[in-house]
Amino acid sequence: MSLLFLLNCEIQGYKRFQFTQKLIMLKKPIRKLLREQGHFSEKVDHFHKELEDVQSDLDLDMFNPQLRELEAMFLGEYKKAYDEEERDIRPNDFLGTEFPCEQILQPHSLFVKKLDLSQAVEMFQIVTNEEIKNALFDIDDDKAPG
Repeated sequence: MSLLFLLNCEIQGYKRFQFTQKLIMLKKPIRKLLREQGHFSEKVDHFHKELEDVQSDLDLDMFNPQLRELEAMFLGEYKKAYDEEERDIRPNDFLGTEFPCEQILQPHSLFVKKLDLSQAVEMFQIVTNEEIKNALFDIDDDKAPG
């Protein structure tokens, strides 16, 4: 069953029921995909162990071209698996697992200073080009000599 078929499938009922049924139908293909593509840390550990074995053999026989090819192959596979693992872990870090958030117990106490109406109106004054020029030319040249 293709994923497009599952997404375009017509299901009778309320929207919430249609949504849950589509999720249930997607469960098997997603689990299959996870079995095929998942287990990144196991792949990384496997290729790291293989790389260490080949490198220890290479220490004994440095000029063996087959061992050098094996080392290059396992190093490439190790880097690829490591990058996949990092790509899988990074979104979790981005979503806030590193920095826990505190609950705000009294939100009304956050903004205690408020502007009155006259101060708020003053903030919306029109600034002319002449005022901008004067402000820019009044900036002193306070650079250190040298």
